[in-house]
Amino acid sequence: MSGSTAVLILNLGTPDAPTPRAVGRYLKEFLLDPEVINGPWLLRQFLVRVLIVPFRKSKSANLYQKIWSPRGSPLAFHTEDLINDLRMDDDTRPVYSAFRYGHPSFAEVLDQIERDGHENLLILPLYPQYATSTQRTSKTELERLGAWTRFKNVRFIDSYHDQEFYLDSVTKMIREKFSPPSHLVFSFHGIPEAHVTDNHQGCGTCVQSVMCQKTGDALCYKRQCTETAEAVAQRLGLEAKDWSLSFQSRLGRARWLMPSTTDKIGELVQKGVKDLTLVAPGFSADCLETLEEMDVELHEVFKAAGGQKWTRVMCLNSEPHWVDQLGHYLNRQLKEMNDGKTSPQPPL
Repeated sequence: MSGSTAVLILNLGTPDAPTPRAVGRYLKEFLLDPEVINGPWLLRQFLVRVLIVPFRKSKSANLYQKIWSPRGSPLAFHTEDLINDLRMDDDTRPVYSAFRYGHPSFAEVLDQIERDGHENLLILPLYPQYATSTQRTSKTELERLGAWTRFKNVRFIDSYHDQEFYLDSVTKMIREKFSPPSHLVFSFHGIPEAHVTDNHQGCGTCVQSVMCQKTGDALCYKRQCTETAEAVAQRLGLEAKDWSLSFQSRLGRARWLMPSTTDKIGELVQKGVKDLTLVAPGFSADCLETLEEMDVELHEVFKAAGGQKWTRVMCLNSEPHWVDQLGHYLNRQLKEMNDGKTSPQPPL
């Protein structure tokens, strides 16, 4: 494979500022994506522009203000730190980052990569588990921008939920905070059930069960969340009674993956669990869903239900072990590309 290869790290995105105007702009870009809210174009426009954003932007802006720092959005600066550390780890590896929604956008960064003279592209979304509202929408947008024709060779990592470099890093973060008899809850970001049943064959029968039955699509989000949780629990030496899986961040009235983290916390406390440890292995960087929803809202749910000891494991962020493991993984991917073991691939 001729020409230099750039590494493009993707994350979902964040508002430019913790203000209703900036948050409203971000929410519209995010929620108007048909991979996020399904349905006819006109209905989606009405739901987002009339029913959701006008009433949600101020509330969300208030929440962002609680977690905003002098460096700005936590998700943005944690992603920036990761990219900078990956560059320092190997200054021969050109690494870029872009957000699906917000800035820097895919379009801006692809243009920059071309201007810098790179002919090939390795793309890693910081979403360990595959979902239509993360990986697929990223692929769709990259295809719209011509990534598969602008570069000679493109490799897109669909998921890494079961890869050693990721599982080892998550397990290490948990070990530093967790110790029995605390009960460990793996809390993943929720998605509507329809994103599973409409997009993955054979996954409709187990969508309401607590654990995936693994009879359907290997790219099913629920299946990959289950496989991640089981693999980490095994590495920690936990029995089934010592850990749980749940989904957080529900939006709207549609049916979402169950059980919800809120309900799971209440259920565990009712069963006598007073010591709880939460980890969010689907989030690569601490953000609104971890710093506010988990650290504040879910913590209050736990205390109100009668819980006593609460521990939350931080996200991978730019933790040195994670940077090292991710760097080795990227180098292996780049070597395979250079050895000719990949070819341009269109989005799924």
